Amino acid sequence: MSVRLSEFSWKALLAGSITIILFGLLMQLVFVSFAAGQMIFVQHFPGWANSTMTVVYILGLLLFLLTMALGGYITARIAARRIMLHGVLVAVLAGGVSFAQSLSVGGLTLFGALFFILGIPFTLLGCWFWRRQSKTTPNSPAAL
Repeated sequence: MSVRLSEFSWKALLAGSITIILFGLLMQLVFVSFAAGQMIFVQHFPGWANSTMTVVYILGLLLFLLTMALGGYITARIAARRIMLHGVLVAVLAGGVSFAQSLSVGGLTLFGALFFILGIPFTLLGCWFWRRQSKTTPNSPAAL
């Protein structure tokens, strides 16, 4: 299977990557706000420290996966063909930027690697959701 350079939608790759990076920054703000609230809560109720920390980490994971799926959806909307390939490339590109940033700050962690790996299927989930949705919409590119 060979892919010609002309089959790539640079616009889709750029739009998906920028969506992931910008929406990811917004979701980091939400995550940090919840983490700060959790720290204040734990000062008043120390017995809840482990439970609330788990909730905050689960929230962070869900926000990250939502961000990756949104990036895949935007990528699929713009890419005319080879939608899943574009999705993988956007996931690796945007996830790689995030992963490289975390490596420069704290080194390689299990959670960092897990987030990078989980980002790929969730970006593809966003692509798949767009394909599924556009097939049910008349006159959409995927329905034709």
